[in-house]
Amino acid sequence: MKSVAAAFCLAAAIVLAGGQQSVSSTSARTDPGHPHGTETPNFFRVAEFDGRDWVVDPAGRCTWLAGVDHVRAGGWHCEALGYSPYGRFVETNYASRAEWATETVARLRSWGFNMLSFAHDREVRHAGLAHALGVAFSDEFGKRGGDWTISPGTAKTPGVAFPNVFHPDFAEACAEIARRKCAQHRDDPWLVGWFLDNELAWWGIARNALDTGLFDLVASLPPEHSARKALEKWIAEKNGMSFDAAPGIFCVENASPALKREFLAFAAERYFAATVAAVRAADPNHLVLGCRFAGFSGAADVVWQAAGRHCDIVSVNAYPWVELGSETVFDRRGGVALSDRLAEKRAVAGRPIFVSEWSFSALDAGRPCSAGAGERFRTQRERAAAAALALRTMVASPDVVGASWFMWVDEPALGVAPYFPENCNYGLVGEDGRPYEELVGALAAVLADPAAALGAAGGVNPDGSWSISNGCAEVSGRCGDGAPLASSLAFGSRVVGSCGALLEWSDGGRRVWTEATNRVAASVSRERGVAAATVSGECRSGAMRARITIRFSLAPGSEDVTAEIVSLENLGDAPLVARGLYLRPFALGEGIRPGFHARNLYGEQDRAAWLLPGGGEYFLATTDSRLSGLRFWLDKSGAQHPDACFAPELPLTLAPGESWTPDVPISARLGLDPR
Repeated sequence: MKSVAAAFCLAAAIVLAGGQQSVSSTSARTDPGHPHGTETPNFFRVAEFDGRDWVVDPAGRCTWLAGVDHVRAGGWHCEALGYSPYGRFVETNYASRAEWATETVARLRSWGFNMLSFAHDREVRHAGLAHALGVAFSDEFGKRGGDWTISPGTAKTPGVAFPNVFHPDFAEACAEIARRKCAQHRDDPWLVGWFLDNELAWWGIARNALDTGLFDLVASLPPEHSARKALEKWIAEKNGMSFDAAPGIFCVENASPALKREFLAFAAERYFAATVAAVRAADPNHLVLGCRFAGFSGAADVVWQAAGRHCDIVSVNAYPWVELGSETVFDRRGGVALSDRLAEKRAVAGRPIFVSEWSFSALDAGRPCSAGAGERFRTQRERAAAAALALRTMVASPDVVGASWFMWVDEPALGVAPYFPENCNYGLVGEDGRPYEELVGALAAVLADPAAALGAAGGVNPDGSWSISNGCAEVSGRCGDGAPLASSLAFGSRVVGSCGALLEWSDGGRRVWTEATNRVAASVSRERGVAAATVSGECRSGAMRARITIRFSLAPGSEDVTAEIVSLENLGDAPLVARGLYLRPFALGEGIRPGFHARNLYGEQDRAAWLLPGGGEYFLATTDSRLSGLRFWLDKSGAQHPDACFAPELPLTLAPGESWTPDVPISARLGLDPR
């Protein structure tokens, strides 16, 4: 079987609506090579499946995280105005923040987003969207001042701060911060994980000195600073000397670039080792999402490598550059193809990437867009086209597990503040609360069918053949050849059999069973990462003609096939009295025998199976209460009778041309049990 998991293993929106009970099923994070170890049930995890990285949600579904930053009712306070324009709009137009939150979550879900990312309000949590939280270690150390920072910066301005990872109490302080901030959330199934920080100044003194700048910054600190002492001690140890025996004699001015890069790697290891260990001790259940690097050039490779050694995911705030004419997406202006850059950084870090900020602005929104990152366009139409291209590129990348749009609402036209003068049209909505329809429509179109961005295989071919696959299982058939509705079911590389349908009906009081073997129509669809083939077949016996429609579905990452009876239609000229509808899984090969399954076994579904000669069981299992009989058996000639009979609302009389569709499709699982 050709594996096409990447085509279908994508859930663009996590189905979390209706309360936390909907995320109560169990999955386990198993990554023995990762520092945090073994199994964590009921929480988000990272997995590699069919050549690409995924986040797996608590229900076990491969999920591409589509997030939004700064979903806040208060919007952005404008220092020049003395208030937040969007904040005033919310206060005026909503009865409460709860009302605002309900509408906002509904909007985000309708546009295909499934995650609240950085800096969101509490009110929007646990209402249908997953969320991530930030620890902000550097801000915490910045508030302490003095010897606790290497570059103090401010809590309000990203990209200038760096904590003193060489402070003798750094690890202990990280543990205290994590206990205070993370421990209270350890049992939350809606939480994806933790961002450690935001846009740290890994470059130290200058952005064009990624490898050497942090060394130079530490070397410029006063001799009594603990980071400066740590640098001198490190140099001494590199030279096989005792710093304690002769402090202050080690010259740092003439250090080579290679030595400076090695020191940066040393600092990065101290940072990630301490912060990640602190988070995992306080909250062992959730993912560590990195520290939101300030662009692909915001940290040297040795820092990306350290992040990958400790984090589950490496996050980067990256603003792509799009050429609309050629439909090409670059990592930055004058840069390389975004897909190439993502692959490069994934290889460096050895961990999947989450693009924790990305955005575009347009000048027709009434924002100057004179301060802030990212490409500008003239119109919302151009902005929407660029956003769709960039999003498709990220979804298609096997190295990316998600991305977060920056941000919910526009920044003020007069800027936020002198220290943070951004004034861009980044928002999904304007300060009057109105969505940018072209933008959200373009994003929703990509997220509604993300498999299309992956070049998804599968469908109906001109010769009538069809197939669906998620890499774990594949279902295929051909219209008009008289075989069962699905002529082939394969699990992994093993083809185990087929699946048909049968109608039990009354002919003048006589019970008759007629197979649906003449497939007349098939269609393939993809929705929320689920691939489905809807197949219709005709039952013919004398003057009786009926059509049964079955839907076969493959969820992302699922090893089983869901088979559903969708409808029954009377195609004949006389009334049809239907007594039962059957799903019929036939096994392939010689020496097939029916398997044994104890009925009403605690914790088990109703189940029947064929014992396969090569080992294992091809089974049908269901919890559908409309099941009226389930038995797989062989007649005297050795012919298979895989009878799974459902009798909802039956006997049912259908007039000529009348059809019957259950409110909830009749459902069962087909799978291969290797035992």
